[in-house]
Amino acid sequence: KVVDGYETRFGIRTVRFDPNEGFFLNGKSLKIVGTNNHQDHAGVGTAIPDALQEFRIRRLKEMGSNAIRTSHNPPTPEFLDVCDRLGMLVLDENRLMGINKEHFNNVEQFIKRDRNHPSVFLWSLGNEEWHIEGDIRGARMAKSMQNFAKRLDSSRAFTIACSGGWDTGIGMETEVMGYNYLKQGDIDVHHKLFPWQSSIGTEESNTIGTRGIYKTEDSKCYLAYPTQTELIAERGWKFYAERPFLSGIFYWTGFDYRGEPTPYGWPAVTSQFGVIDLCGFPKDIFYYMKSWWGKEPVLHIATHWNRSEKEGQEITVFVFSNCDQVELYLNNKSLGKKEMTRNGHLDWKIKFKPGVLMAKGYKAGKEIISHKIETTENPASIDLLADRTEIQNGGEDLSVITVQTIDAKGLIVPIADNEISFSITGPGKIIGVGNGDPSSHESEQFHDTIKTVKIINLKERTVNNLDNRPETALGYDDSGWIPAFGVRHKDWTVYVDSLLVVRGEFTLPVFTDQTILNLFTKSIVENQSVYVNGRLLRAGIKRDDTTQTFLLDHSILKAGKNEYVVVGKRFKRRNPWEEPNVDPGLVQLICPTVGWKRKLFNGLAQIIVQSGSKRGEIQLTATSPGLKPAVITIKSR
Repeated sequence: KVVDGYETRFGIRTVRFDPNEGFFLNGKSLKIVGTNNHQDHAGVGTAIPDALQEFRIRRLKEMGSNAIRTSHNPPTPEFLDVCDRLGMLVLDENRLMGINKEHFNNVEQFIKRDRNHPSVFLWSLGNEEWHIEGDIRGARMAKSMQNFAKRLDSSRAFTIACSGGWDTGIGMETEVMGYNYLKQGDIDVHHKLFPWQSSIGTEESNTIGTRGIYKTEDSKCYLAYPTQTELIAERGWKFYAERPFLSGIFYWTGFDYRGEPTPYGWPAVTSQFGVIDLCGFPKDIFYYMKSWWGKEPVLHIATHWNRSEKEGQEITVFVFSNCDQVELYLNNKSLGKKEMTRNGHLDWKIKFKPGVLMAKGYKAGKEIISHKIETTENPASIDLLADRTEIQNGGEDLSVITVQTIDAKGLIVPIADNEISFSITGPGKIIGVGNGDPSSHESEQFHDTIKTVKIINLKERTVNNLDNRPETALGYDDSGWIPAFGVRHKDWTVYVDSLLVVRGEFTLPVFTDQTILNLFTKSIVENQSVYVNGRLLRAGIKRDDTTQTFLLDHSILKAGKNEYVVVGKRFKRRNPWEEPNVDPGLVQLICPTVGWKRKLFNGLAQIIVQSGSKRGEIQLTATSPGLKPAVITIKSR
């Protein structure tokens, strides 16, 4: 009889590092071209559905990337499942270096969990331990961790990402040297000092810039493209491409992510390091990478042509391509043909004129590709484009939809900033919106919000009967009353001043007709009668009745101060240790969402639609004042 079982997917492949010739996959030399990535996406944060993991990995593969470093922690198993299936190599990284039991236990758990994934080609045991990476302590720690980890997986090599002290610390011991940034040392010297050691660029060449921005605006935390960052990225790739002993490079980063808004602070809220923005929209530098990492012909003009503020002024236009030559035309007039240097880029100085800027790319003297950008008119209609128009039902699959506007000629308007509203019908839901703006503070999710307001400033007055008490009236003067329940009688088994009126208040924010207001009361006197703004809600409520919930009528309420009154008998102590309740309760406000919406940023926004449990057609409608609306249908099967 079967008494236990374990099922896992696996892949058959060989990986090997050579100190002089780099990395080999299945016996063939392969240059690692990858990016570092945090798990963070517009609209959903780090709670990324599995299908969105696939969307992000496919976007990186479009660029020609073949590897991801999970900086700086192990990824979700589902992420590795997608990498296995799509053929994306993974540098799987441990969160924290150390040699005590806790550190070793963490290493053991993550290696045992992930070692059956064929996408994992290299383990990282740590990252930038600045206090120890350049001294003997770091070297000893690296050796101890590596020896321990080897017992768990001897089929792969180990690295540690180092930002300095390469020749005197951790870099003396790691199987594969992990270099973080060229500026931190001399890689060629280290290679000569440690000829036995393989190496890889674990972190390199920050590509800082804002998608679709071509004029730096510090007040908005926008960094213009093209900038020197392109040249830094180019320098980094050329350095690694020219050295066979370097196994490859991981750029910082593939996608923008929340936090580290270098070089700005508030109001910026996301980084701008990504080759791709937080939504997955490519920045111009994406096409530099694609030119030299991919196999397809690439030609990209790194600007848009709605730059009326530059009328008659000279601007620099970058062109990214892997063609032999590129020729540029402005309004059908040639601006000259230029030779492309391998792993380089081209640029032209042009006086801006509205119209059409076109580039043509040539291989062996033959035109093989072209790219043109045009000056557009104002937005006329909304355009929706889904990455997938068929998804699986079950509540896990999703479609990522690009939102843009087009003018009367059908051209995408690259500077549009219209606010778009969304509605959805069918077996699906919206789970997030974004636009890639690094300084946007707009909501990325729209759901009913719930607020609570306390009933405060309780005052009491003893009375001789409970019938038709004038103290319950709205606006009654209670200025001479004493704080409620401030007097503690010695013997609560006897009613002393037992009949009470208790007055309090609660302050409501501005609310709408759609706001739901609930009053959740608690018994603070025996057989209490509850009044709000002079209106009796219920009389004679028994002590600790669990049904003291009231849907409040808007007609008796107002924004600002409202009055709460109860009438009843003072509690009698039921046992010596009892402390009778003195909390009157609270008011709950449920504010229905005003609907999903998002402003375009440099012509683009994104909305993520997730399937429900049922099959059918999901319809997403996008509207904006003055624009022709758009509808897209997603089939859930």
